[in-house]
Amino acid sequence: MKLLNKTFILFFFIFASFNLFADPILEKLQNENPTKIIQMHEHLKTLGINASYTSDVYYLEFDDGFKAVFKTYDDDKDENSKQNEAELMSYKLSSALDLDFVPRTCIRTLTIDSASKTGCIKEYIDKSLKFNNDENFVSFLKNYTQINNQNFDKANALKIFYFTLGQYDCSRHNLFITKNNEDYNFHAIDNGEIHKKLYVQVGKAPFTPRGYIEDDNTWQPNFLFDDIQEYQSPILEKFLSQFPNQLPDYFIKNIKNFEKNNPGKPFRFVHYKNNIWLEIDDENIDFFWKKITHCPSFLKEKISYWVENPDQLDKLFTGIGFYDEAYKRLLFNRLSQVLDLPSN
Repeated sequence: MKLLNKTFILFFFIFASFNLFADPILEKLQNENPTKIIQMHEHLKTLGINASYTSDVYYLEFDDGFKAVFKTYDDDKDENSKQNEAELMSYKLSSALDLDFVPRTCIRTLTIDSASKTGCIKEYIDKSLKFNNDENFVSFLKNYTQINNQNFDKANALKIFYFTLGQYDCSRHNLFITKNNEDYNFHAIDNGEIHKKLYVQVGKAPFTPRGYIEDDNTWQPNFLFDDIQEYQSPILEKFLSQFPNQLPDYFIKNIKNFEKNNPGKPFRFVHYKNNIWLEIDDENIDFFWKKITHCPSFLKEKISYWVENPDQLDKLFTGIGFYDEAYKRLLFNRLSQVLDLPSN
């Protein structure tokens, strides 16, 4: 029976790999030229929506009325490449796990205003629910989870997906929810940040790198989850005091932005192997990352196969530049943690 199950799972991976891009909508996104291209903020204005974002985002329509989104980072080629590949990786992982959480996504080059732009293009999600704040968003998800066992499994599958993917930016802006008869569909968008490495213990908040500060601590063998430092405002002054003449400009900018966007919030971090790792902790993290208690059995089977056959995951992520050995180790650590969770 075990051999039969593994044969089935292997067939699944071969089938998924073969059919990942054999999809008419994906082929449209990859090959057809849109008939309408406008800045996303112009489109959102027609809907009465004001949105803030740092990337260059466009709203697209094709000749049959199909809608899509195109996003690029023109001012930073390296960041643009990583963000594009991260968006593609999230779609590949969602498809391989047989989850319909990430809209169809591909990387392509479009000519916009006589300029050639390379970015990620994906399905446009229409008529999603609107939430005034993260509290209302999380409250909706909690209520959804409690309705029945099917919803519980679906919500836990989404949590496992975010955990495995390393997507910590899981706010209402990055998870669209649409009505589907008596149920709801989840659409995980804007996954570009998953190219960053992170350390996490299941059921706790993750740590992401925020700046390189050399301090002769490269000898540390394991991440110091129990050695968290905490700075209260004025945060930047305390870093300048602890690391005089060592802070890179981008790190100073990051700290200033943190204090501006999180007034009164402590900066909790670990200084590990010359990097400052910030603990990401908010109401969304509390629901998606700190409330992981179960893993649906169908996900466990697929994740178990990856852990036993890591070359299959290597094949799935062929061409993803940031998927190096260090990134892979952290990803497989998360996969292993998922296998230790109980199933329903």
